[in-house]
Amino acid sequence: MKNIVMSFSLDKWMQQHLLTSDVFTTNAINEAPVNLIPGQEPLGISLARAFVLDKQKINVSMERIYTTMNVKLTYTDNEGRKSEYYQIQAVPSKELQEYIALK
Repeated sequence: MKNIVMSFSLDKWMQQHLLTSDVFTTNAINEAPVNLIPGQEPLGISLARAFVLDKQKINVSMERIYTTMNVKLTYTDNEGRKSEYYQIQAVPSKELQEYIALK
């Protein structure tokens, strides 16, 4: 897999609960392409972003959506450029679970 581009977004309804207008993150602007070569040790591949919750907008509806992430992986292989899509459930920290439960 060559020239791997990872992107993710939070559930579209999470935007209402954050102090930001952007719930999308990508590594498309990396300085060098990310490649995974068979038989070689993979270099670290990560994608992270912190979001600030709006304390005034934490509610029951948020508890059902804050762990949902939509992930897109795009890469080049022997057959050309491909994209794969996944919806995953993140595992929140105990501290975050407790914080949300208290509101």
